[in-house]
Amino acid sequence: MRLLFFLLLTGPNILHAQYDDLFCKRRYTWVAEYTTDYELNPLYSDMVTTEMNLAQVVRLENRSGQNGLLHDLEQKHFLSDALLRGLAAGTFACYADEQLTQPLSLENAQKRLSRLDTITGLDSGEPVTVWNIVSPQEIDLFRIRQVFFFDSRKKQFGARLLAVAPLLNREDREGNVIERRPLFWIKIPLQNTRQIGKLAKSANYAVQTFMRENAPEPESMKILKGRLDLKKWATDEVQHPAHRRLAYDSYDMLSVSDVHARIYTSDTVTVITPDSFVETAVAVEENAIDRVERIRFVQNWYYDERRHRLAMQVVAVAPMAAVRDSEGDLRYYKPLFYSKY
Repeated sequence: MRLLFFLLLTGPNILHAQYDDLFCKRRYTWVAEYTTDYELNPLYSDMVTTEMNLAQVVRLENRSGQNGLLHDLEQKHFLSDALLRGLAAGTFACYADEQLTQPLSLENAQKRLSRLDTITGLDSGEPVTVWNIVSPQEIDLFRIRQVFFFDSRKKQFGARLLAVAPLLNREDREGNVIERRPLFWIKIPLQNTRQIGKLAKSANYAVQTFMRENAPEPESMKILKGRLDLKKWATDEVQHPAHRRLAYDSYDMLSVSDVHARIYTSDTVTVITPDSFVETAVAVEENAIDRVERIRFVQNWYYDERRHRLAMQVVAVAPMAAVRDSEGDLRYYKPLFYSKY
């Protein structure tokens, strides 16, 4: 009975060992899990109907190439190809589920790369069922499970990579994507800041992502500790900045007056009195922070092909303000500024 009680108490800690310390230290005032899809290959793929995020390649060295030349496949689907080769080498701990509770043997993980397809026979013209191996070209997106947190001492956001799943598209007869299915989940070993810093230097592939369609609302995240008030955080960054603020369009550093000019604006509107129909000019003050609904994380991703290690770190964040038309319908989200770490 005592053993059962102990397991009930420690079970969640065992499952969440990758970020257990974030619960214990008071400096981390907000912790939340977020699972979403990313484009992490070097070039944008037309197979993705909606651009999930902007990706800019920082460094790409093709160490697997015999003479250092980048082949088209390796360049466009570099990370997809690298992860599949890492799986074949047996270097990853793979699981069948997102929560990492169902381990997969190397054999079973590799079986998930094989599937039955129906093609037209060359001689008979009749449908023929064949086994095909998933190719890197078929993997456009990766489902990423990560934990975000806020460090109140540094006054900045951070993130830890928990698991990564290559996604396979399932299409209808017309070739439209109707589902994106994880092939398997790869558990990412816990890495400290120093280890990530070393990997950033040694990795032959580095890419920076700017969240777009996958920029989260606080409500879409699984809150594990504390509460995130985006408007209060953005107001603090405007009034009491802890980091450099950069312009969203030019990435130039903004002064205090520059930030205020972008956030606090005034306009003149004409108001008509219903009884007398007299037109009066009225000054309207606007605080753009009132329209903040999402947060954009800018992240650097690193992959060391030799050691098969993947890591990520947050390098900037931006409050995202909703821009709506006269009918109140959402048009798009606009970053007000970047807080650069």
